Amino acid sequence: MSATQNQPEISGTAGDHTRFPLTGARLDFTPPQPIPLYLAARGPRMMSLAGELADGLITHSLSLPFIEHVVERVELGAQRAQAATADTAAPRQPSDCSIAVWLEIFLHDDLAHARDVLRPRCRYMVGGEFDPSMIPLYGLDPAAVMKVRQAVRANDPKAHELITDDMVDAFSICGSVDRAGDRIDALRSAGVSEVILSFGPAISEHEIAEVGEAMLSFLNR
Repeated sequence: MSATQNQPEISGTAGDHTRFPLTGARLDFTPPQPIPLYLAARGPRMMSLAGELADGLITHSLSLPFIEHVVERVELGAQRAQAATADTAAPRQPSDCSIAVWLEIFLHDDLAHARDVLRPRCRYMVGGEFDPSMIPLYGLDPAAVMKVRQAVRANDPKAHELITDDMVDAFSICGSVDRAGDRIDALRSAGVSEVILSFGPAISEHEIAEVGEAMLSFLNR
């Protein structure tokens, strides 16, 4: 992007979140079609904002209670938009906001091995900054999650050792292709329209293509 007028100015004081007011920004090319705006969110208010304004919401976790909560918050945001624009011919609908879930993935017939591979990759999703009220929706023990958060904040190199099987399963797809396909099917049935898969470091394009082919063949069965 480039700014054509009013260069960004930084405001804020020490200890505050830095803010970057920006006007006159534009793309330096003409997109062939409108670019959808997705909002990444883990908290309930941001989820509702996505339902109200965004083309899509990117969030985490395969936990079905969590997904149900996401769907409810998106619907609430859409209802808020409907109330604000009651006189429009095409009122905002919950389906106007696509729900995408971002997940780590490692497929292997040995489920225990797959979970061990994913533990280090899940430590920031488990131990990152998010509203603690969300932890039960992930199906996790709050005390155990807070231990991971403390370890991540302290840059403890052994933080991944605190990641339990339940934590791996809450934030990643692992195990056999059949197991992975079943979990994606469950997400789709719960209202998720897109899945974003993160393969981790040192994986080749060929390996990614193999996973994609395996998953598509399972989901199209």
